[in-house]
Amino acid sequence: MTATDPHRGHRRWLPWCAVLVGLVPAAVLVAYQLARPHALTGVHTYAGMGYDDGVYLGSALHLLQGSLPWRDFALLHPSGITWLMAPFAALGALAGDPAALAAARIATGCVVVGNVVLAGAVVRSRGPVAMAVASGVLAIYPTQVAATHTVLLEPYLVAACLLGLALLTHDGAFAGRRRIAYAGAVLGVACSIKVWAAVVVLVVAVAMLPRVRERALPWLVGSTVGFAVPVLPFALLAPGTFVHDVLTAQLGRETAGLSDYSLRERLPLMLGLELVPTASGMDRAVAVAVTLLAVVALGAVVGIRAGRADRGDALRIAVAVTALVALAQPPQFYPHYAYFLVALSAPVLGQSVAAIAEGARGRLRSGRPRWAAGPGAAVVSATVVVVAVALPGGIDRSSAFFADASDPGPTIRSAVPAGACVLSDVPTMLVAADRFDGSRDCGAPLDPFGLWLTDNDGRPASSPPPYAADFVAGWQQALTRAKFVVLSVPLSNYVPWTPELIAWFEARFVLATSGAHAHVYVQVPPASP
Repeated sequence: MTATDPHRGHRRWLPWCAVLVGLVPAAVLVAYQLARPHALTGVHTYAGMGYDDGVYLGSALHLLQGSLPWRDFALLHPSGITWLMAPFAALGALAGDPAALAAARIATGCVVVGNVVLAGAVVRSRGPVAMAVASGVLAIYPTQVAATHTVLLEPYLVAACLLGLALLTHDGAFAGRRRIAYAGAVLGVACSIKVWAAVVVLVVAVAMLPRVRERALPWLVGSTVGFAVPVLPFALLAPGTFVHDVLTAQLGRETAGLSDYSLRERLPLMLGLELVPTASGMDRAVAVAVTLLAVVALGAVVGIRAGRADRGDALRIAVAVTALVALAQPPQFYPHYAYFLVALSAPVLGQSVAAIAEGARGRLRSGRPRWAAGPGAAVVSATVVVVAVALPGGIDRSSAFFADASDPGPTIRSAVPAGACVLSDVPTMLVAADRFDGSRDCGAPLDPFGLWLTDNDGRPASSPPPYAADFVAGWQQALTRAKFVVLSVPLSNYVPWTPELIAWFEARFVLATSGAHAHVYVQVPPASP
């Protein structure tokens, strides 16, 4: 700080103070979610969004016992999440699987809060207004609880994407070769978590093509290494299964019905406005989409006319638009998918609002100097007000989301001894009960829903018969090996029940106990002739 510029020191920390607009409410929402009954060690929902955490943590628990993705069990995504969950699996070996689940959920909450800061960091060259808007939007968009309540891929995917984009640019221009390589490596890790990040990698690669050696080459080398290190050790041991599970099964999957939406129905989900589309929600989504497009377009025009637009602005818009188009294509769309799109769009909205505010500031400065800072301060203040008003709604939605949460652990532990071979349609239930170890030892399916996609020609659970013969036979073999079967509902549709398989199951298994969405069956010896 000098005598001629007394505000210089303030300018250094002011932009980072702006992310408090999103950081504080994000921390409040995460803390509230983690404090809900059964939030740490229970099953959050039994309607499709309380399932995946058991698969991802379970893959790491399998790894700890020497079972490898694709060689020994199906895994529908690259193995980055398996490595991320490995420390928690190690904790589970010492303190029990429920402790691992609780720690993983707390860590995911911390990542969610960190993502709010990263969203602001992506547009740090655009000043505190852009950072405040970007962080605030990601913190309080209506359906964020669907992606942030437990261990899902999206929070970690978004963290890697935003960190990579933040590293990629400096003062609105591409950074140097080394930093570009680091950014590429981070985006490669993002691809190892979920292949959606390939959209970002490809858009950035195209943007760098005019300067291949200085930019595109280090970017592609970095992203290749970032993807290969966590994935190739497993993929090379079963390359055919890797390609089938991660690419073929995912690209060829059919709809499960409930998530089969038209583009108009999907729009409120994509914008993070609703968990299930409604007529009023669809109309509101169209209005919101038009408004957002107008803001982005106006911000771009103002920035270009003022000579302030740069490569970083254009790149972020291209990434967000490409992600929007990509997510409009799959036959299914679940509410937690919106987190990825909102996270990539929030910096674009931030830079657009900042450009508009800067344009207004320039006009006011030329006429009335004392109001020169007015537009920016007004935008930040308005963002604070919007976030504050939206926060209670986020808390209410979190309460509603956890309404069906329960802990099936006591019910399962009362009937299933430690180490027993046990199979479940919802793997999280076994983790919560500290009975996942038996499922590893006897080869029980890690991902019952995923097997429908890999072994039943891409036709998901709830599909009507007939089912692939080998698929049904594989399930019967798994049930034969199991001493206990835990189902969230009787005759769960995650199992391909044929009349013959139902008759066989009812002759071999009897209900031992039930409660808290857990129906525990024990296999009894066949009756003597």
